[in-house]
Amino acid sequence: MKRFILAIAACAAVSLSSLSPAHADGAGVDTIPEVLIEDLQQELGLKDFQAAAIAGNLAQETGNFTMLHQIRGPGRGYSQWSGSRRTEFQNFADDTLSYEDNRDFLIYELTGPYAKVLTRLKATKTTEQAAQVFMKQFLRPNPRHANLPRRMRFAGAYMAGNFSGAGCIDHVHLGGGRIAECERIVRVGS
Repeated sequence: MKRFILAIAACAAVSLSSLSPAHADGAGVDTIPEVLIEDLQQELGLKDFQAAAIAGNLAQETGNFTMLHQIRGPGRGYSQWSGSRRTEFQNFADDTLSYEDNRDFLIYELTGPYAKVLTRLKATKTTEQAAQVFMKQFLRPNPRHANLPRRMRFAGAYMAGNFSGAGCIDHVHLGGGRIAECERIVRVGS
């Protein structure tokens, strides 16, 4: 039977049957940011660059969607929610590492308590404007760690179709809030 394994020391295996039907042959495993960009466009009516700006911001927060627990900090999930937002996220989510729970909570916040941010985001004309609005008004990172240029690089790469190094939708939990990168999943056997 074909299997996917992580090409890391742990070599954790994932059977092909655990992948979604679209990926049962092992081809075309989707990354979190590419699916998230599409979902944000459909669910929130965002333009591609606006959705990429959100994904680029979240990539900066999560090591390109591979670290969903903040290193030496309380943040959890795609937005590294902390404080009362972390508590609300943890109460909302069945699995704080799941794509669906992270996406759904993000959409909940952008259509609920942070709806003004969504309105401002939709008014942006460039990726940089969208990235700044989302960073400053939704995420509000510590200025020492904000790194807007890196957020822009992620968004630009995503707009160019480059999702290398990003966490996989059909992911394997590596422990400690880590998710496997798509490049680390390889097909073996037959």
